[in-house]
Amino acid sequence: MSLSSAIEAFLASGEIDPSWSAWSGDRARGERTIRRVLERILAHRATGAPLGRRLPPADAGQVLVARVGPLLQGLLPATEATRLQGSLPSRLRVVTVDGFAAQTAELPLDDTWCLANIVLEDMGAPPLSDHAPQLDGLCIADHVWVPSGAFGPPTDTIDVLVHEVAHLLHTVDRSALGCAGTGPLVDVDPQQVETFAYACELWACRSRRPAGSWPELRDAVDGVRMADARVDAPRLFTALQAATTHGWAALRQLTRDGAAR
Repeated sequence: MSLSSAIEAFLASGEIDPSWSAWSGDRARGERTIRRVLERILAHRATGAPLGRRLPPADAGQVLVARVGPLLQGLLPATEATRLQGSLPSRLRVVTVDGFAAQTAELPLDDTWCLANIVLEDMGAPPLSDHAPQLDGLCIADHVWVPSGAFGPPTDTIDVLVHEVAHLLHTVDRSALGCAGTGPLVDVDPQQVETFAYACELWACRSRRPAGSWPELRDAVDGVRMADARVDAPRLFTALQAATTHGWAALRQLTRDGAAR
């Protein structure tokens, strides 16, 4: 495969030939090339993008803790919720155009490709490929990765910060988050992780508003189902319906412990 073909194939899919044949098997040189290409594309598209080089707020960690506080207090024991609120800012990574190369230098290329698409979406620029997944954030390498736009006011159905922290709860070992013991803080079946994260996100958005102003629940769930086929829409609807009466505690039915009870 030629060098240009290898780069084009990566930009289209986020995948690279494991033999690194375009670089005569020199993986380190190939990775440097790919990362430089991504950096240049982001810088070039930022020039004409509607929102350009968006910057995170100076108090990004505080905003994160404030937005996810009800989630932590609603699903975790008080001691764990308090400890996690203290450690969360250190688990936050805000990915931007200008800092992209340094921020993602230690990440695998496929994750770096996804984050590049997230930054492009955040500034209103086209993705690297028509096949790029529609992602607003990622939970990788024991951290929450979000673009600057995630700190804008949440909508009736979207809060990227809550969604990604929900993933942090079931993927990162509790000891890494400053809590006692081992294993994740919340045990979620791998087939239900997106259902769980969307339930947390939607309930966080709904619970901030007076009950009389809530959007139709069925419409909200249908919107999620259309956007992400991994979601178990019936379970999501049932959990959110229960939450209108029982609050955050109702979402525990989406965890393994809650389902067993």
